[in-house]
Amino acid sequence: LCFHTPRCRIITAIFGGMWFLDFLYGYVFKTYRLDLVEFSPLPSGSGVQMLWRNPRGFNANSGEYVKVQLPWLQTGGDQWHPFSLYLQEATSEGLDEVLKKKYEVETQRVHSGEEKVKPSKTALLLIDFQNEFASVGGKLHENVKGVMESTQMLQKTIDLATFARAQGAQVFHAPVMLDEDGSNNPNKNLGILKNCNDDKHFVKG
Repeated sequence: LCFHTPRCRIITAIFGGMWFLDFLYGYVFKTYRLDLVEFSPLPSGSGVQMLWRNPRGFNANSGEYVKVQLPWLQTGGDQWHPFSLYLQEATSEGLDEVLKKKYEVETQRVHSGEEKVKPSKTALLLIDFQNEFASVGGKLHENVKGVMESTQMLQKTIDLATFARAQGAQVFHAPVMLDEDGSNNPNKNLGILKNCNDDKHFVKG
């Protein structure tokens, strides 16, 4: 029926070509569609957790990250938002259970926000705040520029660090530092760590 008349053949060819281009784009750029996603807030409103069943062909490791686009968001629906990945086998248990086991606590929430923070026993840890990401001209700046601007990440971080120091808390920076030969890169063949290895980002010295 699809090839019965010239018009049907043209329509079939158009839709078939669109499907093939969509498939090719997903294959080349490692893009996947998630039909069912569960969102839940993290303890103390520190972020959002996403749970999904991995689509066919999606094989990622804990410690990597994915970029997710949420078209139905009123603000930021056209942006790609980075989410960190944690162990697939822990996904069904939920973040609370994972953290409770890791830190050997029995409470319902690892940190409920009800306990008073003691500045002398508190530290603010800033991870990967480096020029390659955060500064104009950095090799990876364009990848995160949109999200940083929409969330005002840099200014909020400055304000938070200033407040923490004023209260007597310690502020630590934990930069990425890789050997030039990639020997200490935990996954130099996949994702952003592959880009770091190929383009020699964050090399010591």
